[in-house]
Amino acid sequence: MTPITTTIAAGESLTITTMPQGGRATITHTGYLQLLEIVDSTSVGRYENRSAGSVTLDVTNATWSAVNLGSSALEITIEKAFTEILGSPGVARQLAVGGSSANTALTPTARRLSMRAVGCDVRFAIGVGAQTASSATHFIADGERLDFAVAAGSNIAVLRNATTSGVLEVTELV
Repeated sequence: MTPITTTIAAGESLTITTMPQGGRATITHTGYLQLLEIVDSTSVGRYENRSAGSVTLDVTNATWSAVNLGSSALEITIEKAFTEILGSPGVARQLAVGGSSANTALTPTARRLSMRAVGCDVRFAIGVGAQTASSATHFIADGERLDFAVAAGSNIAVLRNATTSGVLEVTELV
């Protein structure tokens, strides 16, 4: 993430949508911080009475807000502080890959997945809501492993690439 530098006027808020997978952010501020409130869907963080410096926090959603509840403008810089790791194994799935597209809903909390084609080359589509795989969608070769970040509520559709059927081994990572 490229650092964002902006000013939040007294009593105003700033909505940030640049961290789709969540993560740790560092907010650096100039001047005296009376009160800064960070809000996402799972928590509210309040940072009060601080001299110029920085605050490091974890955010869990794509959209969160910084609210300046102080009496003067606050200049802040927001930057992602670390690289996200792949994740821990969650649900394991064996998806049958045949001659017609088959859609499977992933666990709503899955944010990454690792998959390996076994027995055939596979065409696949990943996205929010029902998906349809076709000869024009993504490809994974027999024996190949791919890892992806996925959005909440994703589905995966699979289709064999030729006449041989097989399995797509999928591990959801949380």
